[in-house]
Amino acid sequence: MNFRLFTFLAVCLLGQVIASPMYVKRQDDNTIPAEIATKGQNGQIVPYKRQADNTIPAEIATKGENGQIVPYKRQDDNTIPAEIATKGQNGQIVPYKRQNDNTIPAEIATKGQNGQIVPYKRQNDNTIPAEIATKGENGQIVPYKRQNDNTIPAEIATKGENGQIVPYKRQADNTIPAEIATKGENGQIVPYKRQADNTIPAEIATKGENGQIVPYKRQADNTIPAEIATKGQNGQIVPY
Repeated sequence: MNFRLFTFLAVCLLGQVIASPMYVKRQDDNTIPAEIATKGQNGQIVPYKRQADNTIPAEIATKGENGQIVPYKRQDDNTIPAEIATKGQNGQIVPYKRQNDNTIPAEIATKGQNGQIVPYKRQNDNTIPAEIATKGENGQIVPYKRQNDNTIPAEIATKGENGQIVPYKRQADNTIPAEIATKGENGQIVPYKRQADNTIPAEIATKGENGQIVPYKRQADNTIPAEIATKGQNGQIVPY
């Protein structure tokens, strides 16, 4: 009986302990420890220690010689030797030596003469002779001698008269006579004599009165009488 009571009390005490909040103390720095660098060596993972300077060693230059890879040592001046100039002579490649002046010889001028190519010697003055002027005369080409003054004779003026072309003699003053003024009168063209003053008479003012056109005499003051004001009253127009 005492054992059962002790057991019951122990269970109740354990339940209170579990139900009560527990206090957890955090670390002061709250950091994740640094990961240790590793490397593979001889099939094992071992710690990797970085070098003090942490640099990549320079790659050694190499070259292929006699089928082997050997170190390559650069020349002190590191220059490319000049290429030797060559030329083809008699089917062989031989060195080419440039002339001191390095010039191209002048080409000899030639001309065709009697079906042969012969040297051409230029004249001292190197001029082209003047071409002889010619003209066609009676079906032949003959030399043309220019006149001393080399002028074109004046063309003779002509006119048509009675179906013939005759010389035209200009008047001394070379003027055109005034045209005679004409007018149409009774179906005839007659001379028109201008009036001495050459004025147009004033037009008579007219007006229509009782179906007739009669002279219109303007009033002395030439004013428009005032319009009488009117209004409509009982269907009639009466003064207003």
